[in-house]
Amino acid sequence: MQIKLNGKKVETQAKTIAELIATLPEKPSAFALVLNGQIIPKSDFNETLVNDGDNIEIFMLMAGG
Repeated sequence: MQIKLNGKKVETQAKTIAELIATLPEKPSAFALVLNGQIIPKSDFNETLVNDGDNIEIFMLMAGG
């Protein structure tokens, strides 16, 4: 299936958000994930399904001063 991940079209076989995160080359440790405009809590990653055409944005959290 094809999704849009951070603005780029990506082919994936991941069925859940947790599976999708596991396939990323860089595993973010502190991040927020937005699926089709809705923030998805980490506690829901295993149950939240990835569907063809989904728009997923991953925002890395950074500390600064």
